[in-house]
Amino acid sequence: MKYLFLPFLWIATLATSQTSTPRLSKYFIDRSGHALYLPAKPNKVEISYSPDSSKVYTINCIDTTQKANFYFGAIVVDLKESIVGNEENILEKYLDYLKSNFKIKESAGYGKGHTLDSHPAAKGMIDYWRDEEGNEWKITGWADAKTIVVMYEYGAKEYPIFNIVDLFMKGFRFKGDS
Repeated sequence: MKYLFLPFLWIATLATSQTSTPRLSKYFIDRSGHALYLPAKPNKVEISYSPDSSKVYTINCIDTTQKANFYFGAIVVDLKESIVGNEENILEKYLDYLKSNFKIKESAGYGKGHTLDSHPAAKGMIDYWRDEEGNEWKITGWADAKTIVVMYEYGAKEYPIFNIVDLFMKGFRFKGDS
């Protein structure tokens, strides 16, 4: 009888030590008209204003399904002025500004020319960062005529499920997109 119990105990231990795949859910970013998909319920959206009075939304959450804390979030800037023709340049400058604020010590370098299926007018960039605490960051920036978006995921190590991060980074919905 005790030998029948051992396989059950081993299977139960294995099942409880496994991580789970989070389910991405769509969240609207306050009343901005923008939305994104996150792996956990977000904290309350923070709203602030840039020096030129552009409205800035910050939304984030913590995914704990992988036996570690992984942070997902986005900073969305609804610009006061159009940046048509300068989207990549303005996005790059904003990412450089964020590097300083997030105390980024290493950067792979901007990968430019990315597109977003749900919003073909958006110009995109990606980068990989490491901050002074050793956290690994994945960054995707999107910009169109009136909006800059910086999406990030970071943690003490690389997030173990590539598809979740990829879907998150490509899951931003600009105002008016479905």
